[in-house]
Amino acid sequence: MPDRRADGQADGVGSLSQGERALTPSLQGEGFTLRPWHADDLESLLHHANDPAVSRGLRDRFPYPYTREDGEAFLAGRVLAPGTLNLAIEIDGHACGSIGAQPGAAERGHTAELGYWLGQAQWGQGVMTRVVALFAPWVMDELRLFRLQAEVLDFNEGSARVLLANGFAEEGTARCAVYKRGVLHDLRRFARVRTQLPCPAESMPRIWRYRSDLRSGRIGPVPSSRRDVLTTRRLERARVEATVHFINSIIWSKALIVVCLGAGLYFSLRTRFMQIRGFFEMCRLTVKGEKSDAGVSSFQALAMSMAGRMGIGNIAGVATAIAFGGPGAIFWMWVMGFLGASTSYVECTLAQIYKTKDAEGRYRGGPAYYIEKAMGLKWYALAFAIATIIAAGFLMPGVQANAIADSVINACRGTAVCGPLDGQMLGMSSVEALKLGIGIAVALLLGVVIFGGVKRIANFAEVVVPFMAAAFILMAIVIMIINYDRVPEMFGIIFDSAFGTHAAFGAMMGLAVEWGIKRGIYANEAGQGSGPHAAAASEVSHPAKQGYVQAFAIYFDTMMVCTATAFLILASGTYNVYSPVEGAAPVFQGLAGVPEGAGYAQAGVEAVLPGWGAAFVSIAIFFFAFTTIMAYYYMAETNLTYVNHNKKRPLTVLVLRLGIIAMVVFGAFHNATLAWALGDIGVGLMAWLNIIAILIIQKPAMLALRDYERQKKLGLDPTFDPDALGIKNADFWRQRKQESV
Repeated sequence: MPDRRADGQADGVGSLSQGERALTPSLQGEGFTLRPWHADDLESLLHHANDPAVSRGLRDRFPYPYTREDGEAFLAGRVLAPGTLNLAIEIDGHACGSIGAQPGAAERGHTAELGYWLGQAQWGQGVMTRVVALFAPWVMDELRLFRLQAEVLDFNEGSARVLLANGFAEEGTARCAVYKRGVLHDLRRFARVRTQLPCPAESMPRIWRYRSDLRSGRIGPVPSSRRDVLTTRRLERARVEATVHFINSIIWSKALIVVCLGAGLYFSLRTRFMQIRGFFEMCRLTVKGEKSDAGVSSFQALAMSMAGRMGIGNIAGVATAIAFGGPGAIFWMWVMGFLGASTSYVECTLAQIYKTKDAEGRYRGGPAYYIEKAMGLKWYALAFAIATIIAAGFLMPGVQANAIADSVINACRGTAVCGPLDGQMLGMSSVEALKLGIGIAVALLLGVVIFGGVKRIANFAEVVVPFMAAAFILMAIVIMIINYDRVPEMFGIIFDSAFGTHAAFGAMMGLAVEWGIKRGIYANEAGQGSGPHAAAASEVSHPAKQGYVQAFAIYFDTMMVCTATAFLILASGTYNVYSPVEGAAPVFQGLAGVPEGAGYAQAGVEAVLPGWGAAFVSIAIFFFAFTTIMAYYYMAETNLTYVNHNKKRPLTVLVLRLGIIAMVVFGAFHNATLAWALGDIGVGLMAWLNIIAILIIQKPAMLALRDYERQKKLGLDPTFDPDALGIKNADFWRQRKQESV
C-alpha cells in the first residue's frame, strides 16, 4: 500500500504505532468502522488479503500469495512510509480491508496520496463508496490538505466509480505507465481539491506534531483530552455526508422502482392503454390549443414540462444506464417510457382538474393542489410543497449549473480561446476562475428569464426546447447513417441483452431491468410530480386535453431524446459496461479510461465527426441543463404560491429568485457530489408522495378520460363539467361552467 518512496501511491496497507493509535479515533460509518489496526487482526488480514483478485489492481509490492510473514511485517509497522495515516475497515467485527493517506514532503506537504482495498466478500455492496465518503473529508481536514489524489489502473472501473462518486475529478491518464502481469496498463489520476482550509491552521497538523514528539520522546503517555484528534464538528461533517448517501440509497431503493413501474402498468390497464389508442390525438392536441392572459398554450405547457424533463439525465443518465446495466437497459427504459405515459396522463389531468388562479390571475396547480382538494389532507400537500421548494429551488439547480461549467471547460480546454487552463487567475486556478465566470453568466441569463414571469418562461421554452431536441436527434440520425452497417447489430445487442440471451451481457439481465427502469424514471419523470406544474398552466377546454399532451411528452423524452443518446453511443461503440462484481474487469470496454457520462456521447460524435464531439455535446448540455434550471424555478415558485395561499407576496418570490440564482453560481463553482445526493433525496421524496397520492385519487382522471372520449365520438369539441361527473372541489371549472351558462 503506501509506498516507502516519497512519490509512492497509497495502496491502503500499513499500521500505526502504539502512540499514534491512541491519537486516532474510530470513525463510525453506515455498516462499517474505520479504526487503527490491531495485532489480533492478523487472521482477518490474511483471509482477505491473500486473494489474487484483491492484489490485481494494487502495486506488485502488495504480494500474492499474501503470507503470514507479510501480515506480521505489516502489523508491526515495517511496511508503511513514515507519516502515513492508515486505518482498518472493520465490518461485523473483522478487519476486511484498509484505507490510508500518505502525505507528501516539502513543497508537496499540502498533498496526500489515497489508497484502499477491500476483501472480495464485501464487493458489490457500495461499502467502499461509503468508506471513502467518510474518510476523504476527515483526512483532508485532519492533515490540513488542499489536495487528496489517487491513481487507478485502467481496468479498475470499480475504483474509478468510487472516486468519482465522492467528489474526485479525473485529471488525466499516464499512457502505458504500469507493466503488470505481462500487460501494459494506463494509469488514471484522480484528485479532490480545495483552495481554502475550513479554519486557520497552525504551522503543522496536530497528528504530525504528535508523531514527531512521540518519536523524539518529548512527550509521555497521551492525556485523554488529546486522544480525540478530530473535533466533534469534523466528525459530524463526515458522518453527514455518509448519512446523506445512505438515506438516498433508501429513498431510491428498488421499492420506488417497483412502485413506479407497477403504477404505470396499473394506469395503462385502467385507461385501456390510452397511450396507444390516443396516440394521434396526442399529436393533434400538442400543436393545437388555446391561449389566454391567465394561461399558456398546450404547446407552451408541453415545452415547459419538457424543459424540466430534458436535463443532463438525457445524456449522462442514458450513458450511466448502459455502463451499469448493459445495452439491454435501453429496452427497459423504453418500457418505462411506454407505461409512464399513462401515469403522466393521470397526474397532469388531475393538475388541470384542480387548478386555481393566483393573486395575479395566473393558473397554478400541481400535486400540492390536487392532494389538498381531492384527498383533503392539508399536511400532506404542504409536505409535498416544501419538499419541492427545497429540491427544485435550492438543491438541483446547482447540479445542472455544474454540468454546464464542466461541459464548457471540456470543450474549450487546450483551444486558442482558453489555452491549457493550468495557470492562476484572480487568486485561484484558471479552471476555478472560468467556472466562476460561467456560473455568473448563467445566473445572469437565468435572472433575465425568471424575472420576466411565467409568460417569459413559456415563450423561452417554446423556442429553445424544440430547437435543442431537434438538433440532438438530428445528430444521432447522422451518426446512425454513417454507421448504417452497425444498426442491425445494435438493435440485436439491445434486445438480446434485455432478455438475457446475449453472450457477454446475458448475465446482466437483472441489472438491465433495474438500471433501465431507474434511468427511465429519472429521464421522463413520470409520476414524480414535476410535469403537473406546467400542465396546470395550460389554457384548455377540457382537462384530459392536457393529459394527452403530457403523455406525449413522455414518449418524446424517452422514445426520441433518450433513444437518440443511446443510438449515438451504441452505434459508435464508444462505451464501457462494468461488471457487477466490484473490482472485476469490465464486461465490455470500448472507451478505456473514460468514466460513464457525457463523455460516451462526446466520443460517439468525435468518432465519426472529429473535432465536433466535445463542442456539440457541450452545447446540448448547456441548453438541456439551462432549460431544466428554468423549469425547476417554475416548479418551486408554484409551490411557494401554494404555501402563500395564492396570495401576492413579492418578498418571498424575490428571495426564491435570488436563492436559485445564488445556487447556480455556487453549483457551477463548487463540487456537486453532495448536492446531487441531496437533490436526489428531494426528488425521491416528491416521487413517493406523488405516486401514492395519484394511486389513491385517480378516479377523477379516469372520469375525465371517459367523458372526453364520449364527447369526441359525438363530434364535439369536449368541454368539462365537474358536477355532471360527480367531481368535487374542482372550483375553477365549476365557476367557468356557471359563467358560460
